Amino acid sequence: MNNLGHPCKQYIEVFTGGHSWAPKGTLENAFNWVEKYFFVNMKVNKSTLPYTEQRVRKMIEDLDSCEGIKKIILFEKINQIVKKQRLKFTDIKLSDIAKNIKTLSRSKELKNEIKFLKYYEKVLTVDDPPSPKNKFISLSSRIKSWGSLNKKYPNNLYFPKIENRITSLTNEFNSKK
Repeated sequence: MNNLGHPCKQYIEVFTGGHSWAPKGTLENAFNWVEKYFFVNMKVNKSTLPYTEQRVRKMIEDLDSCEGIKKIILFEKINQIVKKQRLKFTDIKLSDIAKNIKTLSRSKELKNEIKFLKYYEKVLTVDDPPSPKNKFISLSSRIKSWGSLNKKYPNNLYFPKIENRITSLTNEFNSKK
């Protein structure tokens, strides 16, 4: 992405396993990073616009197969990309989808999961790669933030992914001792 004129932050995930596939949670973290830093934060230009639009269309298509909190999460990602990149779709009414999501997010069954998501987003900003805003956040405080999330919401949707992140940060922390 740097070669496209879009410098980006790096996000290092460490896992044991040698020459094997990374655990599912680690791969999910990698794909979330791509969505956040490529589709949301990168400025779309002529060469990346078709790919970004294609990805958003696929995400909209995937909404039909999602339920509950996963549907809300996916719609939030779509909404972020569309707003940030100022995408225009003539054949898709995002406002109709938004109404359905709003109704879904008011359901009592999802209340605790939505609280979890807000806390999760807060922890994600602490774990972001160094920036002028969070230049000196230590690895140990990042590990504690992730650990407190899994303690507060033990049956959360991202439990395996968070456990992988804690392991990755712990490995990085131990290598710097």
